[in-house]
Amino acid sequence: FRHPRNNIVEDRAFNTRAKLDAFAGRDVVKGVEYVDVPDNTRESAMQGGNGAEDPLRTVVVNFKGAVQKIFITALQFETAADGDVWRGLASTRTLFAAPGAGYNPLTVDEEVVTALKRSAGSITGRLRLLGFLNPNDQLFFKAGNRAV
Repeated sequence: FRHPRNNIVEDRAFNTRAKLDAFAGRDVVKGVEYVDVPDNTRESAMQGGNGAEDPLRTVVVNFKGAVQKIFITALQFETAADGDVWRGLASTRTLFAAPGAGYNPLTVDEEVVTALKRSAGSITGRLRLLGFLNPNDQLFFKAGNRAV
């Protein structure tokens, strides 16, 4: 959607619900809301010129018996000198907890790399999804600092 400065921004709350429900094949998300974190609060966003309803960088997702918090930890982008190529990188950290389930919260780090190219009246794109192993994954120690 467009925010007051006429920029187009992702509605992460809507998209998060849509992705998780689609992946499950049914409605599993009870609610999604933007939340303040120390380096990105509603107050600081408003001071920066954003609107009262504009997305923040962190969302909390509620499921039946579980909660998930998704932080955007980094955003980077560049545009080619001719203006016909745009590249972006979004890094996220997700915490997933099921209170009372008897296991520790899970942490997952991911990056989404996007490249868009405008040519001959059309736009083509490439998307790469990068997931990082953590010590909860059996491959973590077997990988030995190598890509898997």
